[in-house]
Amino acid sequence: MLRSGLVPVALVLSLTLAASVEPVALFDGKSLDNWQSVGSAKWRVEDGMIVGGQDGDPKRSGILMSRQSFKDFDLELEFMIDEHGKYNSGVYLRHGQGERRQRGYQVNIGRGAAQEYVGLHYKDWLDKGDEKDSIRKPLAWNHLRIRAVGPHIEVWLNKQQIVDYTDPDPKPEHVAAGVIGFQTYGAEGHVGWVKFRNIRITDLANSAMAPLPKIENDFYDWWKRHEAVLKIKKEIDPEIVLIGDSITHLWGGRPAWKGRPASGPKAFAKTFEGKRVLNLGYGYDRVQNVLWRLDHGEVDGLEPEIVVLNIGTNNLWATKSARANTAAEITEGIAAVVKRLRQKLPKTQIILMGIFPRGENPDNRSRAKIQAVNQLLGNVAKQENVTYLDIGEQFVEPDSRSRVRSCLISSTSRKRATRSGARHSARRWSRRHETSIHAGRDDRGLRLPRLVGGIASVRQSRRAGDGGAAWTVVGNLPGTHAGWVGNTG
Repeated sequence: MLRSGLVPVALVLSLTLAASVEPVALFDGKSLDNWQSVGSAKWRVEDGMIVGGQDGDPKRSGILMSRQSFKDFDLELEFMIDEHGKYNSGVYLRHGQGERRQRGYQVNIGRGAAQEYVGLHYKDWLDKGDEKDSIRKPLAWNHLRIRAVGPHIEVWLNKQQIVDYTDPDPKPEHVAAGVIGFQTYGAEGHVGWVKFRNIRITDLANSAMAPLPKIENDFYDWWKRHEAVLKIKKEIDPEIVLIGDSITHLWGGRPAWKGRPASGPKAFAKTFEGKRVLNLGYGYDRVQNVLWRLDHGEVDGLEPEIVVLNIGTNNLWATKSARANTAAEITEGIAAVVKRLRQKLPKTQIILMGIFPRGENPDNRSRAKIQAVNQLLGNVAKQENVTYLDIGEQFVEPDSRSRVRSCLISSTSRKRATRSGARHSARRWSRRHETSIHAGRDDRGLRLPRLVGGIASVRQSRRAGDGGAAWTVVGNLPGTHAGWVGNTG
């Protein structure tokens, strides 16, 4: 495999076109942590199912909605519903986060005898679907599949297609990204219950472009960290803002967190001595999480000199909560983050980092995708007028093997960098890897972070006869955390 230089065009195209789209579970069968309830209806988890209803009070109604948004998708689930009068349920498509009133299309779920068909509805029936109620199985599990691509909505009930509808004049909000919502409604005073299970969704749009809050559970409280950022950002009034995943999070700095200790607090303190730094690294975050955080005030009102952006490694892999992204999708998402930063911080110098190599060996399945992303990011940096740094070479041996440097790999786990290995690599990189990047700024004595988790120490120096400043990038790895060695970031 090539260690540097251009990725072959055929490789880039194949990675760009390879969708790698797999269904993910919207519900883990254990909790409603990734769901939000609006209204007075009662929702609970019972034996791996979501159970909702009026709890005996016909006035209760409401929506249980996913925290994750989707634009184009293929949703599959199983449902069972009470056979009580006009009581009905439904699945809201592209619904507004936190909104009570129906925003877009709904796949209704109910009894045909009560004119509550399993079909497509918005203010009125768009398609009555299983109008004769001949496909739905009463008081039994039914399989429901919904495919939404732009204004085209298709629905299958127990493997039989019942809706194939294209809206001739869709409203913008009907085709925009929104959440999935489960409704329960006690029509005409009737109470009842509905159950959902095996809820899986395939994101047909670029999930890296859909802003999203917490996705994964990790070593810290995601929401408390976000609240802490909003609380202390003005107090810090940062000169430097670090944005990323756990590679950045675990380096150190503020806001502080409980649980897993920082990996390099001494190096952090030494690097940023006398400087005001805000750490916006969040463990396990993906590109879409950063978009959400920027849209929800994390840098609003700030005027930092420098922002260092190091994100994207977690988008390489699928989990139960999110699918993997292609190289093109990751790049598009990171480009959207850069645009947000440029809009919100027009005077700030943005340092965009390439994704670090993962896996000890060059045949690790993520290496080719990372290489393709990093080549595409170079073009993004040129278009957006930001500084781009790809220092992946500093993490691999300088020979044709392209293995991660042995000094970074624990002899026991072969995956995580050791403390002594970090010190060894810091000395080695400091001696051998330096690159000057002209920043075009006044000499204010700022020092960029060590851009690996940290990353690479950047010292400011003045060029002879040059009124600007030069950032000297020196490879360094403070602390022990090394998400790029094959672990999630």
